[in-house]
Amino acid sequence: MKRQDTSPAARRRRALIGGEEGVVLPSVLMLIAVLAVVGATSMTAAVTDLRIARAYYKSVAVFHIAEAGLVHGRHEVSDEDGDRDFSAIATHTMLFSEQRFHGGSYTVVATPVTGATPARLRLRSSACYPAADPCPRSNARAALEALLEYDPGGATPQDRVRLIAWRSLD
Repeated sequence: MKRQDTSPAARRRRALIGGEEGVVLPSVLMLIAVLAVVGATSMTAAVTDLRIARAYYKSVAVFHIAEAGLVHGRHEVSDEDGDRDFSAIATHTMLFSEQRFHGGSYTVVATPVTGATPARLRLRSSACYPAADPCPRSNARAALEALLEYDPGGATPQDRVRLIAWRSLD
């Protein structure tokens, strides 16, 4: 076993050269601080990513709900059942109000295009997700519009009401 020099000069040399007593605790504390910052940053990024994904889901869902309203409206005016048929709509007509669909709701309004030959209808579908009446600003909203034209030469009622154009209003 090697004996350690305990003279005052030897102790000063050891103190100057690198007495490493007590180095582990500050090193571990520094490592824990770095890991805490990395963990907090990762959590913030994950929460932000979830918020973005939720907002994207809502925007896509409300668009599809509004589109479903247009499809439902087109079917209603083309089914020739005697109720809200294409030829019977002479003024601004509410086809559906706050119709529930997959957690949201839509409202569809039909308006005839005056002076158009052949006859045309403008359908407007407004959607809200999640469903609420009236739709608050905090909910996702979308509005779509379609232009329908009546073609008496169509083989079926659905063929007689043709979709000419559609657009997103939001």
